[in-house]
Amino acid sequence: MKYLPLLLFFSIAHGSTTPIVTEKFFEEKNGGILVEAEHFHKQEKTTKQAWYITTAKSTPKVASDQDQPHIKGSGRDAYVEALSHQPQSPNTAKAQIKAPGETAILSYRIKFTKTGRYYCWARGFNHSNRTANGIHLGLNGTWPESGKDIHWATRKINWSWNFKQSDSSDPLKQSLAYITIDQPGIHTIQFSMREEGSEFDRFVLHQVKPTEGELRPSFLEKRPPKIVKKTPQKKTTKPPVEKKKTPTKVAKTSKKKKAKPPAKKKSSIPKHRHISVPAIKGRHNSVEDDGSYLIFSKNFPVGKAYRTVDYRFISLNTKSTYSADTSVTFPYFKREYYITLHYLSESHCASQHQILINGQTVLTVDNPIQKKGGKRYLSKKTSKKVKIKKGDTVTVKTQILDSKKLGTLSGHWQMLRFKRN
Repeated sequence: MKYLPLLLFFSIAHGSTTPIVTEKFFEEKNGGILVEAEHFHKQEKTTKQAWYITTAKSTPKVASDQDQPHIKGSGRDAYVEALSHQPQSPNTAKAQIKAPGETAILSYRIKFTKTGRYYCWARGFNHSNRTANGIHLGLNGTWPESGKDIHWATRKINWSWNFKQSDSSDPLKQSLAYITIDQPGIHTIQFSMREEGSEFDRFVLHQVKPTEGELRPSFLEKRPPKIVKKTPQKKTTKPPVEKKKTPTKVAKTSKKKKAKPPAKKKSSIPKHRHISVPAIKGRHNSVEDDGSYLIFSKNFPVGKAYRTVDYRFISLNTKSTYSADTSVTFPYFKREYYITLHYLSESHCASQHQILINGQTVLTVDNPIQKKGGKRYLSKKTSKKVKIKKGDTVTVKTQILDSKKLGTLSGHWQMLRFKRN
């Protein structure tokens, strides 16, 4: 993928809502462009909320800004945050703007030389409460369906990229965010506030269709190397080789051909697969606001038995097995915990999950097929109090109960929560 990273220097009005860009427009090259969020040239509809610039030198002095700045990891040590002009008490809910273009609109003038579809990556900060995690994309004052609800909701509290639109009706059904440039020239790219408290760092527009394998910070943070095409080697003509005279053949008596050994039968799908136990370390970003400890499905080894889905779930790869277990060592303190499994409802075949501590089952979760046409939803089930200490083996075992209705992937689960009293 090739795009033009903007390496321009601006005098930023710290903690401000006013534009900082003096250039007339940015220019797309090679079908792509990267723009810092704070490099907007205009901001509109700021009566109730606005985007405030945060830098390493200064932060917005707004009463509604109740969290610490997240300068570390942001592009060029600056970003913008959607904040209300009115102070809020801890019990007051923050504004949730479902419709795009209603408030706090940022505009960026970009000159496009190539027409067609441009996919959008947006980089924002993930909060532990999973609110304030998205934005709306617009073009020339319009707000197409393909640009609504771009979100960067992951369980990791950090800056991250995403190129998908959220869909509350089905967590696995997510569309790629994009805009369509009908004619070359200068166009206005716009972003409007979706939730108060959202922190927006930078965005990329590119004509290459994104895939899950491409969603890596290192892929978008730096300019990729040029692809050098190998030139085909020229075939060298060799001098003709003189044919050796072959002696006259003598008739041979026919021999019986040896019978080939029977071909080995392909091994059937194993009923169960076990995956080894790696050591993982607990980190601060695995702790919720209520003090609960989290271990995400992505921390568990997947091997051939599982597949990662949408960066949040792991599922049984039913082409490999109908039952599997995967384990990690518990990295937190010795206590009594309530263990909660977060999983996704089934649409193809019934499944069952089991949580084991040192080989002993502490929770069994039956996950039947939902009604035909029903929407899939996230669910959870909690165990009784269980004593766990650092170094214990935590295992999640998943099995398919109806192999006649198999899909390619089944038995999705998201994470384990360990809650104290």
